[in-house]
Amino acid sequence: MGTYQEALVARLRVLQLAEAPAPWRLAGTISIGGFEALGYSSDSRHLLIVSSSGRGVFESGTGERVARDSANAPEVWYNLEALTVEGIGPLSGQLIGVAGIHGGGLPRVSMDGWVVELLSPDWPKSFVTLSPPGSSPWIQEHAQSVVKVAPIGGDDDVKCFGFSWSRQHLVVATSHTVDLFVR
Repeated sequence: MGTYQEALVARLRVLQLAEAPAPWRLAGTISIGGFEALGYSSDSRHLLIVSSSGRGVFESGTGERVARDSANAPEVWYNLEALTVEGIGPLSGQLIGVAGIHGGGLPRVSMDGWVVELLSPDWPKSFVTLSPPGSSPWIQEHAQSVVKVAPIGGDDDVKCFGFSWSRQHLVVATSHTVDLFVR
């Protein structure tokens, strides 16, 4: 490994978990057993989460659960090929695109330039950083403004992360928790 790579890895290793920088804040953490996938409604007001025990719909800004379905027939409502899930509760009748352990993805850059990235200086352990517009964990001069925001619960593997469609919400999911950030 060259000098640049060694310095980069050393810089990333010392990043400490910290509060999200303003205007972002942690809105809540949802405990989920057996996380599989999640997806935002088209208006970003709701977050659909799929776990090994069914589907749940949560308010994106608070983490409050508004609907739950523990039906064990995912082959009926979860299309693994298209990565879509039939909504329940306020999302009933809608197909929600999801990201998670089977693939898919969420936006990684906000409309005003905030960037969320998954970093693994000590692979397979990984963490998520949030960088303000114009900053990057890859550039030494920007290192002070990059913040490690998740996983909050420790060394859990990150399964999914990204912004909502409105870019006003940020989510980080592990196998056990879903951390919600808002601005």
